[in-house]
Amino acid sequence: GVGVLPELTDRIFGENGSIRIQGRRISESETHEKFSWITLKKMIQVSSNVVAAKLAMKLGQAKFSAGLRNFGFGSKTGVGFPGELSGWLPSSKRPWQPLTLATVGFGQGIMVTPIQMVRSYSAFVNGGYLVEPRLLTNPAPGDEPPAPRRVITPEIANSVVEAMKTVVGENGTGKKAGLDGYVVAGKTGTAQTVDPRTKRYSSSRYISSFIGF
Repeated sequence: GVGVLPELTDRIFGENGSIRIQGRRISESETHEKFSWITLKKMIQVSSNVVAAKLAMKLGQAKFSAGLRNFGFGSKTGVGFPGELSGWLPSSKRPWQPLTLATVGFGQGIMVTPIQMVRSYSAFVNGGYLVEPRLLTNPAPGDEPPAPRRVITPEIANSVVEAMKTVVGENGTGKKAGLDGYVVAGKTGTAQTVDPRTKRYSSSRYISSFIGF
């Protein structure tokens, strides 16, 4: 279903930079960032881990997990490319620990593929429809993709796009992606990598990313 989401003008307290959940501290990516009350639009602009974690906990496991799966995460996109992975989400069949819900809220503890990311962000551009992608070279005869599926309302899609425009603005995390003469929107990502020695998230190695339009 489309579901009901908070307004992007709703405010959540940023805990002045960090919050402790089940004995673990969740902090912002930049240690100097210490947010108080900020809107969800601002959360997107500055990429607040703390506010995203609190939002996920406010929504609860059932809504948040259903939202991820509604956007196609945890399953193959159907693009038809050999070896495509489905990614990974925590099982929704058993209760998540509060820490799991909080960290998944800002994108940690799950695995997604680039084509899943492209497909999900495209839903914001095209008014809320999730499209099953297809390879254009030598398509199989009669291999027509299924009809696009609405996952969010046009109003929510437009609101998120407006928020993502601020990401490339002066105070956003992706201002280097701004282009003269073009209106750009997008979102930055900072993913901790797993240390092959300890099998835990590294505290010093990251993958930085940007997806936009």
